[in-house]
Amino acid sequence: MVQKLIPQTCSDRAGWTGGSAGDDQNTTGLPNYCNSDNTSTYITGDVGMDSAPVGPAIFALTNVDDPETGDDHKVKYTAIAMQGGFMGPPGLTIALFQGTNQLTSVTNSSVSTSQFTAYETELSTAAANSITDYDDLILRVTNNGTDMGDSIKI
Repeated sequence: MVQKLIPQTCSDRAGWTGGSAGDDQNTTGLPNYCNSDNTSTYITGDVGMDSAPVGPAIFALTNVDDPETGDDHKVKYTAIAMQGGFMGPPGLTIALFQGTNQLTSVTNSSVSTSQFTAYETELSTAAANSITDYDDLILRVTNNGTDMGDSIKI
């Protein structure tokens, strides 16, 4: 049975702002359809004048039943980057935690700058099998850009 863990509450926005047309509709978390092809609503991480990375934004995930298998645990997202400086597009780090225990962390250093693109990363079987409480999973999202204007929408 396929189950989806969807970001539902945000405990720390850490500089990320929400939504299209400048609205802040994502105050409590990413929209439930952020993992689909809908690119009209997103959160944005913009590197400012301090040239510091943005994040991590921290999201609690919806609850699911333990699938009792370590197979096919994936983190999927859709993103686009805007390059602010001369160093190429900013990196995007997606990290999955159970409480304070990091299960996986992946940095995508080649986020598309031309269109929203779907990405996914699969947890190792060992990492998936180490999950003991699916109700305690947390997703952390960081824009690793260091040039003013480096921006990622996810």
